Amino acid sequence: MKRFITILLSAVFVLAFAGCASGNDSENSGESSHVSADVSQESPEPEPETRLKKCFGDLYEQEEYYISTDITVVSSASPESVSKYALTIAADNKNNAAMMRMTPSQGEPVHIVINDGFSYNINTETDTFTQQAFTDNVSSFTSSYTTELYLGITEGLVLKDTGEEEIKIEGSDKKQKLYYEKYQVTGGEEDSLSDGMTITYYFDGDTPKMEIMETSAGKTTFVFHEISHKINDRSIFNPGKLPAQISQ
Repeated sequence: MKRFITILLSAVFVLAFAGCASGNDSENSGESSHVSADVSQESPEPEPETRLKKCFGDLYEQEEYYISTDITVVSSASPESVSKYALTIAADNKNNAAMMRMTPSQGEPVHIVINDGFSYNINTETDTFTQQAFTDNVSSFTSSYTTELYLGITEGLVLKDTGEEEIKIEGSDKKQKLYYEKYQVTGGEEDSLSDGMTITYYFDGDTPKMEIMETSAGKTTFVFHEISHKINDRSIFNPGKLPAQISQ
């Protein structure tokens, strides 16, 4: 699946993700605040705890978490060509179990379950799966589809601006006022994709709403349906009573 995402990135030269909220309602009110990225090294002031850190920073430290999001990718070179995906990913670090499902608007879905020391690549059209031993840990697996692809990253960012904005969540008919945090991505010389990249997270109270990543090459938007540190339906880690097409 990571290879699938890599192909997606190579095709559009851009990846971006949707926002995540934390904090109380009082933080949402008032005039827009603006935070300078130029912080003196001699300043004794501690770094402010951002809503991003309180959301994703805390989420990825939990024993388990669940993320459901829609993804829209638009390339500057071909703005008329829009790619859409639905992504669900869940991790149970304590029991070394995970689930990832990526469904494109066109093409075949990818569905992977990790449980009981095995990785199951499920073909939902034929009700079969390929199976192989899984010797890694689920945190490495899930990071391939989250932080390594800029989903909820909290490192390598410089906070540039905060405030409120009237914005329409993709798929919604109405605009709403959301609190935002805008970051400059500083991925280093080895990460050419991050050159000139910005990420803006949008929050509605404690509810994560949207993240937008932008570069000169294009924009990708992630609209979150659910972000939780609890997995309510644990059957997602069960590949089901499907016949094994290939067993390795």
